Amino acid sequence: DLHDLEELLEQTKDSGTIDITNVRTAFLTQVQGRAILTYTLDMEHVLKNNARYIQPMRQTGMKVCLVIKGGGTGLGFANLSDNQIADFVAQVKSAITTFGLDGINLWDEGAGYDKEGAAPINTTSYAKLIKALKTAGKFRRRT
Repeated sequence: DLHDLEELLEQTKDSGTIDITNVRTAFLTQVQGRAILTYTLDMEHVLKNNARYIQPMRQTGMKVCLVIKGGGTGLGFANLSDNQIADFVAQVKSAITTFGLDGINLWDEGAGYDKEGAAPINTTSYAKLIKALKTAGKFRRRT
């Protein structure tokens, strides 16, 4: 909630007690086979108004990371194809640059891996995604 974000900023402005803030939520969804980065309406508002909500936190020395979860479409970090990884990484990199964020926090929950028609989980997808994100650069934090 936006009020909570403003309250957090006020409480921690001068204390230095928090050095990383995870703002949420964005989602990895699947649209016509593509891996798409989407946002809740609140997150979209925060990102579009980052001068008000995000940059003041960064100015106090906090690192601001975007939380990305599964979007319930059957596609998640553990069943992406190589093409989906490349596409998704480009979208994440664009979001980080556009909105002046410091990094991302990947939460592998809510993907809907058990959804009918979902690609099977594989042992390499998540590692390939992390490597591609690292190679893309500009990411200071991935969890």
